[in-house]
Amino acid sequence: MAEELYGLLERRALSGYLRYHFPRFEILFDTVSHYHEDGFRILDIGRSDFTEVLISKFQNVDTLGLERESDNSISRHFNFNLNDCRDRSLWRRDVPKYDIIIFSEVIEHLYTSPSQVLGFLKTLLNKGGVIIIQTPNAVALHKRLKIIFGRNPYELIRENHNNPGHFREYTKKELSFYLAELGFSLLKFRYENHFDYRFSDHSNKNVLSKNDKRKIFNIISSALPGPLKPGMFFVAQNP
Repeated sequence: MAEELYGLLERRALSGYLRYHFPRFEILFDTVSHYHEDGFRILDIGRSDFTEVLISKFQNVDTLGLERESDNSISRHFNFNLNDCRDRSLWRRDVPKYDIIIFSEVIEHLYTSPSQVLGFLKTLLNKGGVIIIQTPNAVALHKRLKIIFGRNPYELIRENHNNPGHFREYTKKELSFYLAELGFSLLKFRYENHFDYRFSDHSNKNVLSKNDKRKIFNIISSALPGPLKPGMFFVAQNP
């Protein structure tokens, strides 16, 4: 699967951003491929280069997010700010139902309760459909170490609403609680290293120094015991 994904991404030119996100895209691609069946509809929350890969592979892929509403013969985008999930009267009722929802690296950017956001997304999921969630681990090792040394592991709230940064990160227990309270069945959970930290600055350099300390961070992050790894991966089903 990794070779197929790499080939699809290469057609779009592997920017530093894509290289940085490649590990999590690989996990997503494998997972969608596993659950996908002919005729399935996919909703990707937050359009990205990876969305184009999904469209080229699976075709029936729509998106939902802050971008302007659009509709074409290939894919439809629904404009909706998930922070508006706090008010049920604002929920969009015209979005069709899907068999797979990809909710990757989004929930930490929202200031609205996951109970309200996941509750809305559940209304868009067919019975038996799955939601795939990737999000940072709030208690990863590097964050614990920053706290020990008197540093806040979380950035200040940004003033740019189009790029708000992280409002709240979660633990496995917290997100598992929200999913269970909403009636989801947790099919799969893993702690992961979702990024290639050699490209954390989104550099487009193809050749990196052998002494680059970010390579060491990759190795350490992958070798850590699960609860100390930087990322979390959930697959939950609407029974």
